[in-house]
Amino acid sequence: MTASRDAERDAIKAAMDRLLNGTPAVSTGALSVLQLAAEAGVKRWVLTHKHPDLKAEFERRRTASNGIPAAFQNLQAHVTDLEDTCRRLRADKTELTERVQVYAQVIHELTAELSRLREERASPRNVIRLPAVSSAPLPGVTVGQVETLEHVGTVLARNQRLASRCRSPPGRKRVLD
Repeated sequence: MTASRDAERDAIKAAMDRLLNGTPAVSTGALSVLQLAAEAGVKRWVLTHKHPDLKAEFERRRTASNGIPAAFQNLQAHVTDLEDTCRRLRADKTELTERVQVYAQVIHELTAELSRLREERASPRNVIRLPAVSSAPLPGVTVGQVETLEHVGTVLARNQRLASRCRSPPGRKRVLD
């Protein structure tokens, strides 16, 4: 019976080394007591009840390796670096998205202002533009009345120009320049 017990212990120790080195032969490679028993080819109860010292040693070594086999430690470090890079890139993307939204708003406002300035430049200087008629004009004011007011404004401006060209010395009739 001691030979059988020694064979079990040797199988468990060899399985423990294979799992912790990341080279499992028959198990999934997970660092668990169940996978250790599967790797050693013994039942779980044999490991937990007959060889609790080996189970405790496995758990101590697993904890010392952070639950990651030695063969995969460098991969875990690489994964951690990639996760950090991904987090940083997501933060950069969020910042750039916000910046693009601000730029789009500024471009829209500048385009509207440019259109307004072009309209002012194209209109005669002596005509004072009334605000554009909205889809809901003032109560009682029609589009035709607004156009009439613009025409009246043009006529008044012309009359003021003519009046400023006339001079009238005291006691004499007006004479045009």
